[in-house]
Amino acid sequence: MLGDGRVEHLFAIAERPAGAGALSLAADTNLTGPVLRRRQARQDWGGMRRYWDALLFTDRDGRGTIAYYGARAVDAAGRVEEIVPEWRPPPSSPLDRGGRHGVPFETGDSASPARRSPEKAGRGAGTIVLRVSAAFMAAARFPLRIDPWIELAGSAPREAGVSHGSAATDQPVVAVGAGDRVVVAWRQFTSGADQIFLKTWTGECWDELGGSASAGLASGALDRAEDPALALDSRGYPVVAWSEVELDTARVQVRRWDDAAWLELGSSRPGHGISDAVPAREGAMAVASGDRPIVAWRAEAEGIQNIYFRQWDGVEWAELAGSASGAGISGGATSAYEPAVAAAASGDPVVAWQGLSGGVGQVYLKTYSAGAWVELGGSATAGGISGTAGHSYAPALALDGGDRPWVAWVDVSPGNEEIYPKMWNGETWVELAGSTTGGGVSASADSSTVPAIAVGTDGGAALAWQETVSGAGEIYVRRWNGTAWEELSGSASGGGISDTSSESAAPAIAVDDAGQIFVAWTETVSGDEEILLRFWDGASWAELGGSASGGGISAAAGWSGQAALTLDAAGFDTRQKKAGPGHQNWAAARLLTGNKPPTS
Repeated sequence: MLGDGRVEHLFAIAERPAGAGALSLAADTNLTGPVLRRRQARQDWGGMRRYWDALLFTDRDGRGTIAYYGARAVDAAGRVEEIVPEWRPPPSSPLDRGGRHGVPFETGDSASPARRSPEKAGRGAGTIVLRVSAAFMAAARFPLRIDPWIELAGSAPREAGVSHGSAATDQPVVAVGAGDRVVVAWRQFTSGADQIFLKTWTGECWDELGGSASAGLASGALDRAEDPALALDSRGYPVVAWSEVELDTARVQVRRWDDAAWLELGSSRPGHGISDAVPAREGAMAVASGDRPIVAWRAEAEGIQNIYFRQWDGVEWAELAGSASGAGISGGATSAYEPAVAAAASGDPVVAWQGLSGGVGQVYLKTYSAGAWVELGGSATAGGISGTAGHSYAPALALDGGDRPWVAWVDVSPGNEEIYPKMWNGETWVELAGSTTGGGVSASADSSTVPAIAVGTDGGAALAWQETVSGAGEIYVRRWNGTAWEELSGSASGGGISDTSSESAAPAIAVDDAGQIFVAWTETVSGDEEILLRFWDGASWAELGGSASGGGISAAAGWSGQAALTLDAAGFDTRQKKAGPGHQNWAAARLLTGNKPPTS
């Protein structure tokens, strides 16, 4: 057995068999439920292979028990032939009527296999056949190995999810990218310490990358690792940052996946990390042009909390104009908290944070330009971007297609907590349809907190937050359509997009270049905290393969929270996802297509 739920059943042929023609290997099965034929793509990424027309064996209730994805034949010269598994029901079966691979597909789909739907192919008693072509056998050098890919119990059972529920888990972060790539990192207690774990969604199961869900990414942590941050580079490979705590001193560490292994970038591990020897927490991360990770964090210097920053330049973690020394970016006059970071198309970083002015919390921002950290329209002096009489905190940051910052925060000026956003139009900070007046975008009689903002390249913005409804948290969403902040099928009223009787909290949001909106949040499920995800299907908020019911994406025995979402440059189209057995535990996000402001 290799990894979680992975079984390897190798066939080795030492010498060329007598005779000529194709080679067939047959394995009888005796399972209880229907067999499904489903088209399944696995990208050649992170050591994963590409398979088509997988067989899914189910139990009597239709739940996936064994997934037989495919196989490959590899000869002594390294030549490879991909093999599509055939499944042959017993001769007495009414489904034994021939057809491709002995499994019937829907009429009319044979010319377009990408549109084939999962279909019952019969009961599990029958024969799996792996056929190596006559042409490959004629040219093959021996010995010859045939290597099927098999997984047990769906690798993501309802009661275990991504983390398999073997230990207390929390602080999940989620990255979504092109090519059906979904990456989840979280904190999990193992071997006497908290570690950072990671898995990726292959399209049919959750898989680890280089021991990321067994040894963990922070396997050297003596005390605990916490606060993971996650981003994807241009190839869709994950980069992970976290705070590693030893003897109550926290330092920011970073690792990135590079197709075959987890790499430490410069001095990011071990030792002092990228944050040097100061206690460092609340790390925020993005990936700038050239696949350069950039990280901001909060740390204390001479009794004052400051915001610091470094970027990976390909050789070392470099500061920019004193960003990682002295009083850092924030300046040190008063304490600063809750950094948020984004990268412009030019690669220049933008950092927002919450600071104090006259004892009142305000939202500040600086961008790096022409060798210096500069403010935009007074964004880092006096009242900063917020400039309100009441306390402002929890800034969220995003850049639009023109690299103009959009910032949302919680403001208590109206007398209760409301969500206020502003955007930089190139000359000044502006509100949008009264977004920082009165009740702002939330305009609620109760508490509105934990904002999350994302902006598409077309300028369409989406804003999510946690709303208190009848004493419990719900997740609300509004979209900026160019003239107003609109709700989408009840997304900002009643139960919002979560609409549960339990506590929904801490949303995360992302928008891809096609204008698709994803929202993830933490949900209390049967006494535990889980991660849920939904999408907008054009008419209503929908889930993806059980992503917003049951245990959602995490489905862990312990606590899960603090979800986050990010998209790579190519975005991610959830319409390529397929629901059904084996897809019960995916994520909690919602997708909105066509997020462009109306033209008429």
